Amino acid sequence: MGEILSKPWRNPSDLTLELDEKLRKEVVDIQKDRKLKRKPNILVLGPVGTGKSSFINSVISACRGRIAKETKVRELKTSCTRQYAQAAATDPSIDFVMFDTFGVAEKSSRGFNVNDVVSVIKGHVRPGYTFKEDESITPDNKTYYITDPKKEDQIHCVVFLLSAYDVHRGYLSDVYKDKLKDLQKKVEELEIPFLVVLTKCDLIYGDIKKIFKSRDVYKVTEAARKIFEVQENDVYPLKNYNTEIMSDPMVNIPILLALKQILYHAYDYQDRHDRVN
Repeated sequence: MGEILSKPWRNPSDLTLELDEKLRKEVVDIQKDRKLKRKPNILVLGPVGTGKSSFINSVISACRGRIAKETKVRELKTSCTRQYAQAAATDPSIDFVMFDTFGVAEKSSRGFNVNDVVSVIKGHVRPGYTFKEDESITPDNKTYYITDPKKEDQIHCVVFLLSAYDVHRGYLSDVYKDKLKDLQKKVEELEIPFLVVLTKCDLIYGDIKKIFKSRDVYKVTEAARKIFEVQENDVYPLKNYNTEIMSDPMVNIPILLALKQILYHAYDYQDRHDRVN
């Protein structure tokens, strides 16, 4: 199962039921404390098969304290999501919107068209638009192109998803990494905050309760940090819900830790954007 460190490489050191409940309450409080009524929009990007749709479902499940399914998930080698889809809920614990996208494919002619990223982030793309591998959305698309987007149409934080297992095994090719870096460059040019989420950490170390004591998970976190050239605290390892039929505090805690920072990033961006505009 891999080596366990004597001291955790990240806090919290102990994942408990009490911490799960505390984090869930903090997520709710973060949203309640906001004076702005605008919901943060969170865009999820990543290679095919990293579990983008599962991550969105897992975030909502962790917030609700029960298994939820707001987006479609399939076990495919090609991207399941081709439409620009949003996942939101009406319950008080969720006052944010997450957007699912076409998966990034290794070949330059396959997967999410990098040029669509700018349009999506700026709020020009209406949910329901079907992504195309060989062309980008244009103002000629009267149904799904928003000519004059409002603040609530824009993206406030981006989440880059990677499979920890793929990073661990060295399955991410240089071509894949270059395509992700192109996406990152466009996000940075637009001054949108982002963080990196590592899914499938349970495939590296099976006991998710010890995720922050696993040397292998730490090494994968460091590898992801180097790919994106970010700080260690910009990378969040976790496990998505996939086989579980009941909520598990040990699965929830890493998800909620990531969600807290995502919300902070999104709200900080809104504040900066409002001051400038």
